Amino acid sequence: MTEPSAAESASKEQIPRQEDMNEVIALSQRVAQIEQELELARLQLRDAWARVPVDPAILRQPYRSDIPVTCVECGRPTRWRTGKGHAHCQPECKVQAEARKTTVGIPQAVWDILDGVVAIGEENLDDD
Repeated sequence: MTEPSAAESASKEQIPRQEDMNEVIALSQRVAQIEQELELARLQLRDAWARVPVDPAILRQPYRSDIPVTCVECGRPTRWRTGKGHAHCQPECKVQAEARKTTVGIPQAVWDILDGVVAIGEENLDDD
């Protein structure tokens, strides 16, 4: 009996089996599919970040703390903080700020016009 030569035995080991080739093809297809899904997810994430404002003060909502401090608007103690951490009475302060307009240095007639108490006469722009 003759033994196979080294060249013949090496060439038989280098020929892949059909099961190995099927596995390689299946895994290659799966990797390609996962890479496509990853690319799609990256595009969707980039589009989502484009719609979100980057300013953390806008993203962070007002919150209530445990320690009362003085409101920056009205001077009363409050536990509410803005997104930046400043003390601010939430709805009450805004209403009071609207109610207490300062008229220092501004004539009352101007305030009446701004408040809508006094109607401004129609001005004709075609007089020129």
